[in-house]
Amino acid sequence: MARLVMIVLAAAAFVLAACGAQVPTAPPPSQASSVEGVAAPSAPQGAPVSGAPGEAARAEAVVPASNAAVEAGGGNAGDSANAPAEGNQLQYGLRMVIMTANLAMEVESVDQAEAQLRNIVDRAGGYLLRVRTTGEGERKTSYIAFRVPSARFEQVLADTEALAKRVISRTIDGMDVTEEFVDLESRLRNLEATRDRITAMLQRAVSLEETLRLNQALTEVQGQIEQVKGRMRYLDQNSTYSTITVELHPLPLVANSPQSAPQGWNLGKVLSDQIALLLGFFQNVLTIVMVIIVWAPVWFIPVLLIIWFWRMQQKALYGEQRSESRSSDASTKRFN
Repeated sequence: MARLVMIVLAAAAFVLAACGAQVPTAPPPSQASSVEGVAAPSAPQGAPVSGAPGEAARAEAVVPASNAAVEAGGGNAGDSANAPAEGNQLQYGLRMVIMTANLAMEVESVDQAEAQLRNIVDRAGGYLLRVRTTGEGERKTSYIAFRVPSARFEQVLADTEALAKRVISRTIDGMDVTEEFVDLESRLRNLEATRDRITAMLQRAVSLEETLRLNQALTEVQGQIEQVKGRMRYLDQNSTYSTITVELHPLPLVANSPQSAPQGWNLGKVLSDQIALLLGFFQNVLTIVMVIIVWAPVWFIPVLLIIWFWRMQQKALYGEQRSESRSSDASTKRFN
């Protein structure tokens, strides 16, 4: 009898042990609360449980942005902190420098140098910005501005200087815009993330007032994004292509000095020089006569008045002298 009771008790214990292994154990209360905290952040104390629809959409829009940030970092916050950012790779791996150069040089022929310079720009894969010319013939001066790939900047500069007989001036400037470009990239990422959050909230908005407010905020953010992209395009284009401005001047004309080549006495040259001087003298005399004739109405009347006044003075003086001589003759006759 006792053996039968022991067998029954052992069978009951075996059945209870098998049932206990199949039932899953519930997690402790602390673990359950931590899992719920990861799934959805708890609301702050004092916040109403059933809030406005806009506030609920704004709270829900924060979760996708944080998830996207984790995914972009590789799903591990520690890895994303240790790995270098894309902006840092650009800053330390490749510098963005805007190069400009100004050349002023003298060439034998401005037209030929301009044509050769156009060929240099075409071969380098560049393009002309502006061309301005002044003067004509041997006094012609040309101003040419063009852009070439930055990788060919030094080569194009050397080929351009090879066209010159003399380089008057040479100026090269460079401006490093790497830090500005990296800052613009970071700002663009932040603005795009803000745009995505506003777009998500806008899709969940139910009231008209909230829809208008979110539309206005989205428009402002989109405008800032376009400004940042435009500035980045400008920096990228100006760092990819360098600008060169060239002034082409003709060689100065050298006057032949008489002392440079001594010459002997030349009868024909002496005769031609004297004839030229004689002709010049007659030309000057004829010029004076023509001036006198043309200006006769101006000087003729005053000259006539001067002559008339002088003759009147002479007549008066001559009359006084005659009267004095007559009186002296009469007095001598009396005494005789």
